[in-house]
Amino acid sequence: MSKRKQKQSEYSMSRGDRLPYVSAIPPLFKRGEIPLYIEPSREDTPPREEKIEDMDEILFQFSKHSTPKLRFTSPSRVRKVEMTEGGFNPEDLYKLLDKHQNPPKLLDDRRRTKNISYGPSLVKGSGPSDRIGSNFSPHTKHILIRNLRSKKRPTSSKRTAYERTIVCCRLHGIEEAKKKEKEDREFQSHMIKQRLTEQRFLRKSALRRERLQKTISQSLHSRSFDEQTFSTGQSKREMRSSSRATDFMSKFPYKSCQRCQRESKSASYKPIGQRAASAKRRKLSVGYKDETFEHIPQASRPCSPDRQLQNKVIEFPELSQKELEQYEYCLTEEIKDENVEPLSKEQFNNIKGKCNPSWFTNLMMKNKVAVLKSEVLENHNLAAKRSILNYMLLDKEEQRRLEIETEVKFWLPFVIRAPVPWHQSYLQAKQFCRHNLFTLNTVMEKINDLWWRRYKDVRFVEPRRLRSVEGSPVSPKDLEDRVFAQCEEARNFLIQRWLPEVGMVLVKQRKAWADLVPKKKNESYRQVERFFECVRAIMSTHLRSMTIKTLEDILDYMRTYSSGNDFEGEYRDLMFVSNPMMNLNLEISEGRVVFSPTLEETKEILINCLKEVVDNTEEFPRIEVEIFPECKDEPLFLLSVSWEEDYIQSLVEEANQIFDRNAIGPVKYIESYNKYKNILSSQSNKERDEFLEQDLPLEAFQERMEVYSALGEECSQIKNYVPLNMFGLVCKDLNNEMVTRTKNLRLSLIKYQEELNRNWNREICKNFDEMAGKLGEIPDQTKELVDLQRYLGESMKETVPQLMKRIATATQRVLFLLDSTILPKEDIQLNTRVFHWPKDMAAVFDLAKTRIGNKRDQVEDALRERIDKFENKVNKASKDLELFMRKDPPVLTMEEMRSSAVNIDKLDTLVGEAVVELSVINQEENYLDWDPSTYPLLKSMRQNIDMYSTLWHTALDFHENYEKWYSGAARELDSPAIKSKVEQMFKNSSDLSQLFADSPAPRRIADAVRSKIEKFRVHLFVLETICNPGLRERHWEQMGQELGFQVKHGPDMTLSSMIDAGVHKLGGRLQEISNSASKEFALEKAMAKMKGEWENVRFNCQPYRESGVSILAGVDDIQVMLDDHILKAQTMHSSAYIKPFEEEMKTWEEKLISMQDILDAWLRCQESWLYLEPIFNSEDIMKQMPVEGRKFNKVDRIWRNIMAKTVSDTRVLQATSQQNMLVNLQEANELLDQIMKGLNDYLEKKRLFFPRFFFLSNDELLEILSETKDPLRVQPHVRKCFEGIDHLDFRADKAGNQDIYAMVSSLDEYVNFSSVIHPQDAKGMVEKWLLQVEKQMIKSLKEIFEKSVNTYHNTELTKWIVDWPGQAVICARSIIWTADVSLAIDNGELPQLAEKCNDQLQTIVDTVKQGMSPRGRKILEAMITTDVHARDVVEALAKENVSNQMVFSWISEMRYYLENKTVRMKMINTDLEYGFEYLGNTSRLVMTPLTVRCFRTLMCALEMNLGGAPEGAAGTGKTETCKDLAKAAGRQCIVFNCSDGLDCPAMAKFFKGLAQSGSWACFDEFNRIELGVLSVVAQQIQTIQLAKASGIREFQFEGVDLTLNPSCSIFITMNTSGLYENRQGLPDNLKLLFRPVAMTTPQFSMIAEVYLYAAGFSDAKILSRKIVEIYRLCSLSLSTLAHYDYGMRAVRAVLDAAKKLKLTHMEDTEQQIILKAMMDVNMPKFSSADVPLFQNIIEDLFPNTNMPGSERKHLRDMIKEKCESHCLQPTEWMIGKVLQVYDMLVVRHGVMIIGE
Repeated sequence: MSKRKQKQSEYSMSRGDRLPYVSAIPPLFKRGEIPLYIEPSREDTPPREEKIEDMDEILFQFSKHSTPKLRFTSPSRVRKVEMTEGGFNPEDLYKLLDKHQNPPKLLDDRRRTKNISYGPSLVKGSGPSDRIGSNFSPHTKHILIRNLRSKKRPTSSKRTAYERTIVCCRLHGIEEAKKKEKEDREFQSHMIKQRLTEQRFLRKSALRRERLQKTISQSLHSRSFDEQTFSTGQSKREMRSSSRATDFMSKFPYKSCQRCQRESKSASYKPIGQRAASAKRRKLSVGYKDETFEHIPQASRPCSPDRQLQNKVIEFPELSQKELEQYEYCLTEEIKDENVEPLSKEQFNNIKGKCNPSWFTNLMMKNKVAVLKSEVLENHNLAAKRSILNYMLLDKEEQRRLEIETEVKFWLPFVIRAPVPWHQSYLQAKQFCRHNLFTLNTVMEKINDLWWRRYKDVRFVEPRRLRSVEGSPVSPKDLEDRVFAQCEEARNFLIQRWLPEVGMVLVKQRKAWADLVPKKKNESYRQVERFFECVRAIMSTHLRSMTIKTLEDILDYMRTYSSGNDFEGEYRDLMFVSNPMMNLNLEISEGRVVFSPTLEETKEILINCLKEVVDNTEEFPRIEVEIFPECKDEPLFLLSVSWEEDYIQSLVEEANQIFDRNAIGPVKYIESYNKYKNILSSQSNKERDEFLEQDLPLEAFQERMEVYSALGEECSQIKNYVPLNMFGLVCKDLNNEMVTRTKNLRLSLIKYQEELNRNWNREICKNFDEMAGKLGEIPDQTKELVDLQRYLGESMKETVPQLMKRIATATQRVLFLLDSTILPKEDIQLNTRVFHWPKDMAAVFDLAKTRIGNKRDQVEDALRERIDKFENKVNKASKDLELFMRKDPPVLTMEEMRSSAVNIDKLDTLVGEAVVELSVINQEENYLDWDPSTYPLLKSMRQNIDMYSTLWHTALDFHENYEKWYSGAARELDSPAIKSKVEQMFKNSSDLSQLFADSPAPRRIADAVRSKIEKFRVHLFVLETICNPGLRERHWEQMGQELGFQVKHGPDMTLSSMIDAGVHKLGGRLQEISNSASKEFALEKAMAKMKGEWENVRFNCQPYRESGVSILAGVDDIQVMLDDHILKAQTMHSSAYIKPFEEEMKTWEEKLISMQDILDAWLRCQESWLYLEPIFNSEDIMKQMPVEGRKFNKVDRIWRNIMAKTVSDTRVLQATSQQNMLVNLQEANELLDQIMKGLNDYLEKKRLFFPRFFFLSNDELLEILSETKDPLRVQPHVRKCFEGIDHLDFRADKAGNQDIYAMVSSLDEYVNFSSVIHPQDAKGMVEKWLLQVEKQMIKSLKEIFEKSVNTYHNTELTKWIVDWPGQAVICARSIIWTADVSLAIDNGELPQLAEKCNDQLQTIVDTVKQGMSPRGRKILEAMITTDVHARDVVEALAKENVSNQMVFSWISEMRYYLENKTVRMKMINTDLEYGFEYLGNTSRLVMTPLTVRCFRTLMCALEMNLGGAPEGAAGTGKTETCKDLAKAAGRQCIVFNCSDGLDCPAMAKFFKGLAQSGSWACFDEFNRIELGVLSVVAQQIQTIQLAKASGIREFQFEGVDLTLNPSCSIFITMNTSGLYENRQGLPDNLKLLFRPVAMTTPQFSMIAEVYLYAAGFSDAKILSRKIVEIYRLCSLSLSTLAHYDYGMRAVRAVLDAAKKLKLTHMEDTEQQIILKAMMDVNMPKFSSADVPLFQNIIEDLFPNTNMPGSERKHLRDMIKEKCESHCLQPTEWMIGKVLQVYDMLVVRHGVMIIGE
């Protein structure tokens, strides 16, 4: 069935019990007479689908002057045209009657018509005058009736035949029309009553069968349509009942299934009245002529629809009684109700949507609605059965079997001739085209003729000009330049030639369009604008044809290369004989042969060439610019060709395909250079360097040089030009470069030997020169002479024989170089010098022996003489000391003491010099191998001098200071220092008295000094008292009271005066007064110091952003100082010595406490103000929180007032003394607490609307909500809500609004949304359009997943992988794999599938090795990780010979199915829907047997609405397994690290987000939470799980009604409680909510193997075993430091480092890469003692593997620069440590530096 027929059928089924399609016309004349005009029938056009408002009566009416009249009842809506004041004048009326006039044109005259609208009306009858022209004014109707009666015209114009048909109308026809109208109204009323009666009758179920039989019988009998529809019996009532009963019934039409379907092609009947009624027209016409009537196309007998139905007789095929009974039996008995699809809820809702919604809420309509509902269901059931039976009867065999061979037709489509409502529109459109269609204008023909005569062969690009003059191909860049130049040339040609000629056509043919130009100023230019729009369209078509043909010509040129250039085996001459289109140069880049430009760049150039052709149509000037000077500067352009057009894109796609087919050969050809990869890359240089480092013999050098020579000769024989169909490869430069490199390699070996020989010989000569020079010098010092004598012996015995061996080696090397190259003159002279040195050196040795012997004799004699002099000097000093010791003066005078002190100092100096000289003599003796000299006398002299020096200096110091201490002014004395010095003198004198016990003279002096000191010591307490700075007048008064008289004191007060006054008699009491004075003074001084310290303490006020107010900054020091001073003040206040200034101290203490209270309130207020100020700066938040906004404004005023005063005087003491400052701050804090509560409630509402906000902190959420005006400012926060989305693709529309088109991952993976999101529609509600982003994310991924699965088998695997997002690739691949395995199990083809999996896996690995973009590499790595497990599963199933899909080995694996446009995951009994959360391009976990078992347990837990609880030691993969399961299920998984600081509200907030968003959560180290909190958490989790199990949509959680997303799940991970601190067991009620999973040590080797395999390592299996073995040996051999780790985390760090090195060190071997990764990751953490052990382990497992170097020159330079800028020395050790830290930061999440 065609779309048109299908649409008609659907329309018939939806319009209810309506008559066949008719349109109402006003019955102006008697039935049977010709109406005013008749529209042609439109039987194939369904009427407008509109909802019926009130009644089913539609009127066709005109002017507002007349009351609407009831004309004819019809189910169709028609157009109502209202006329302006006055209606038609008589002249217009007769124009209307003229057959040459178009009545709709007159009706649509803009000067008369006000508007056109649709609307129902109900009116009553009226007189003949009203009936004649209810669409005319009263004056017009009067003239019409009068002229019709007199049969005259107002003018003398001759009547036409059409007019005569109008004049023939009789007045009695008007009366009969009125009578008929009245009958129709009565009949309508009767039908309404009949329908209500019928409805009550149909409610009885006993009559349903009888009504069904009547319907079938009436439908199958051969009767006319008129008899079926318009009989007065029951069938007529059935026909009209559904459409004319009441307003209610007219809007619920469901009987159409039984009456007016259009299901056959026989619906195309001719318009009624064209043939069948032609005889009647002739009889009723006045003066009818055949030739005149033929001018009226498709005219018919003017009659009412009722009359047309009566005249139309339709013959139905007649069924026999037996067939009728058989049909009825099959319909009622054979086809059961249960075999019929019931009416869907969606269909029933659509039916209800056609009705007035008030019916379903009105209780009075309840019964009627129920009846109609039963009728709808019954009719649907009957129609479905009838459709089933009719479909069966289409088969001839079924007809014979059922014995119903007559074709069953219930209703034939029948169209009634009527004035349809759109006929006026049709005529208007026809008239519009007559005045506005300019394509047939002479100008257009001339323009077309001009183009096809002169410009049809013009092209933007001529392929023949794309080659050079000689016809040879050019480079891609040259090709692009040629295309661009030709395009510019062609465009200029068109502008300079074509446009002027078109302008000349317009000028010459101006008569054809000049009349369109308005003559008056106020007339419209619309017609001439349309004319030039047509010119623009034609010229645009020409320009477009030129563009298309140009592209087609280029494609034809490229199609000559469509066969491609793929070839098998090696390339041979004449394989491709076509002259290439372009040349590609081969160059060396990063060790590989590459194309210049690359194939991608060449392809882009080719596409740019095609795009340039298309782009040249843009901004092409219109002809108006050429012929109208006023339009020169106007932006008037022809229509351009769009690059996005389907045809253009098809040509581009074909060009891409041809290019791709020709890109195969060049890629294959450059593979022939793979055998030269060592030369192409730096590997050859490294091999040469390694060769040179091995210190091989000269024979090996000769062999290597021969290899290089042969390789260079081979490279010189390679072809310099290779034609490959579309491309020609220019290899000359590449080949020459390779030859040059081989020559350089050979020369480098020779240069190495030359340089080695030169350095070797220079070193030999240098050694000989050094020996000769050193032996030629005779030193003066003993040590140097002895060393020279020893050096002579070593040179003769050891050095010279070694040099002779080196000379022999030099001889062989010189012979080798003479055979290989020509040595320069300098080298020849150097070689000669080397060979002559041994002979010259013998004479040097003989001369040195003689000279050194003579010099040694001289040195020994000098030393003996020096020793003799030293002995004499010591003896003299000893005698002087003995004489001084015997000195015994009778009286100790000052002169005697000074003289003795000077003499003892001289002796002390003399003995010190003697000791130094003795050490020098002993050193000389040691050099000459003599026994050292000893002098015990010096030691005893040293002891005696020290004792006598202390004695005389003590006596001298005391006597010199005594007078000053005793008689000097007390205020100038430092009593503590005096006391300390006196005590030291007393101690020295006492010690000396004991030491000189056997010497009377010095003992007497010591005793005398001691006695004097002791007498002075008695008065020290008096001296301390009078020198006390704390003495005040009150203390002197106390001393006077004790002595009984007032003590005189003043600035000249001395110790002697105080002793004379008797102060020393007070004794202990004097000390008490002094102590009290000291402590009071200390308190006074401390309080003054505190006050002085606060004088200069100021607040640091810094401006806050652009708010115009400052804030406090850096108050930590002030707070510490304030706390310290308050503590000091309180301590001082509690002292017993505070009484003299107690009031002052109390006031100060209160001031400090007040400052502390103010500062605490101040900082609290500032913290809250800083938090809330940016929030309430947002106008949107102020509008949504007006109460809190007003409160914040009040706080803001308080804050700004306080800060303004503080800024004016920032001193702390003054700033905290503001009036009522503490009260204002406390009030502000109370308001801020209220604001915070309101803000939290506001955020809770936002979170409930968009649940993902629950996972954000308040600061993050407020930062998002405050950016409501510009959606782009929310961009940085998108990743906080959607894990895989790095940013959204915003694009501005024409109005400047930002729309969202796609989401982009961190690797720039671009995923288009299925529909555009308009954030501006959210009216600033960020959460609203973020919710739309979430929905679009899910919807888009569903569509992408389905498309990716559908295109899998039609696309090459590597191309398919790159074409789709990584997440879609992994999931689609899993779906395909599941389907393949299921099919293989059923067909027994598992071994073949295993081979296929291996081949696909190898293809992907090879693709990884070739190098891809970061995004593509990430996809392939994840695919390899999953495909390895998939291959293992297939191989295991094949090994078990599985033949049933229900085997546990198969159903226990993770399987993916695409069902009903969604993806479902199945494992054992668990059936889980894929979440379609966009996760970006992420890696996947290696599937080990432990991982699979964990997956099974967790999936079963999900099926039972429980959580999962993996438990085990650190590094066993608990968290990673939960995260990977979420990736596999397409769910957002939030990992939350638990700590003992978590509380119940925080957990409740998290659970709210999980329950509503449907996300998964993994609570890491869950058993660190406190036990009390865990008990509450158990209840929270149980509430969610019970809601999921009961399947409810909404539930209450923590007093809040939440909407449950049943996909939410909770997992917890725990470290074993016995192994770690702060771990505890879970409560029993919490254990019941989770399924435990025991996690053991993972299989390191398997994980490392798969990881390396995915990274592109070929020897992944061997290398993975080495990595694991190294860590096993380290755990056994190395020390057990706390930071050493040999688990999975360490292995993963090495694997990550190896993967990065694989990308940057492509020239290194895989062994070297793993070795470097091991060293970079592990060396920084090992102690110095473990480094050698680790290096030994590495050497054992990686023998003969050299560690690749790492230049990092730029990084090293930056490190040196930074060290120098920080005044640090950039030593090599420090640079190495910095590089180690950098390496650790690359592979580790956290780094800690330990050590000294």
